[in-house]
Amino acid sequence: MATRMDTFMDLFADLRGRHYNYNTYKHSYAQIKAHGGNCATTISACYVEMGRRFDLDLPYLGGTSEMKPDLRAVQPYRRDGAYLRGAVILNDNFRGPANDHSHVGMKYTNKQFIHCHHSGNAVGVTIDDGAEVSNSQWLRGWHGWSGYEMVGFLPALGADVDPLKLTKLEPHRWYVPPALLACAFAAVAKYEFGLPERLPVMCSMQECNEMWWAGKRRFDEVFGYSKAQDHDSLGAFQQRPSIKDHDGSPYWGTPQQLLDLDYSLRRFCQEAASMRSKYNRVTNDDQDGLTRWIQDVQNSAFPNAYAKHFQRAGQLIESGWALIPPAMKPSEREIPQKPVKKPVKKPVKKPGETPVEDEDGRRDDVVDREPYTPLRKRDSVDLEEIGREALEFFSMIRSYTVQSNAPRREPEAKKEEEVD
Repeated sequence: MATRMDTFMDLFADLRGRHYNYNTYKHSYAQIKAHGGNCATTISACYVEMGRRFDLDLPYLGGTSEMKPDLRAVQPYRRDGAYLRGAVILNDNFRGPANDHSHVGMKYTNKQFIHCHHSGNAVGVTIDDGAEVSNSQWLRGWHGWSGYEMVGFLPALGADVDPLKLTKLEPHRWYVPPALLACAFAAVAKYEFGLPERLPVMCSMQECNEMWWAGKRRFDEVFGYSKAQDHDSLGAFQQRPSIKDHDGSPYWGTPQQLLDLDYSLRRFCQEAASMRSKYNRVTNDDQDGLTRWIQDVQNSAFPNAYAKHFQRAGQLIESGWALIPPAMKPSEREIPQKPVKKPVKKPVKKPGETPVEDEDGRRDDVVDREPYTPLRKRDSVDLEEIGREALEFFSMIRSYTVQSNAPRREPEAKKEEEVD
């Protein structure tokens, strides 16, 4: 079944060979196909037509100036960046029809760019080959263009990427916006480890804050990521390769591993998942609980610093999920299920038989009782269990008191033998 992105790209590619027509602003795909269009109208017409085929009421985007505010997860453009399929690359340099140096196109495949232009001998919609989005390659022939300035994604179309695989892409080439990065962190935490979505995002936003703001630097180029600034801490979670495990191996990983975003993310989640029993009541909306959980993993000198990123982490994750097409979203069935403890059933004693107590003082004439765990050994407090234990305690005291107050039968005094 074709996805929204596949349908959109097929519509766009089907316009190849049509002549360029700057003055047509018709939003009808059929009219653009018949009479031609410019860089913005071709995209706008394909967007509306894609929505119609998927029963979505999508607005007409208009020209570059009107399209610009509609873009999501916007970043500054960089020539050596490698962008995800569906990324809109735009330059809004419109100064009127007689002085229009604006242009817009889209990432078509990993190494191709699709746009409608009239530079050189190519007129109309073309698909250009190239490893990166290079101005010198795709804008040759018309020096009036001043170059692209921003990259973003269209609503209802988003980025054609599986969030569980995003961190596996080449980190030295891909230029990923913070919202999609947050979505990838959240997806791995939730669907692979059964953790709250905010957990790794809140942690990384404190440890390596600059990678969570849109700018002209990739996440692996920000301060402290690749070159240690705090002791020997590296990567998105600032883990230290000098910390050793009991066998002498690096506990968090080697420097090369910690610089691998995919490894460091899953290593953090692995450590957090090992503490799940302690924080089994912490939800994604529990700011204090998430903060304590992260601190147990990181052992930071500033244990409360993670809490201040709670709100923005949630906003980034929400924005990132909005950019993931429905066909790319993991299924809820992929969430790891927590093991459910089944109650231990013990046989009911027949009338007249004396109940036998086990080593914990529990009688074997009780049905459907869970294994007894002393309160001091529990990971969390269960008020109902405490209430049951209190009732049992007072019942035991009452039984002992009744037995103590029962009239006692004094032993008969021994008659002293008379001494002759």
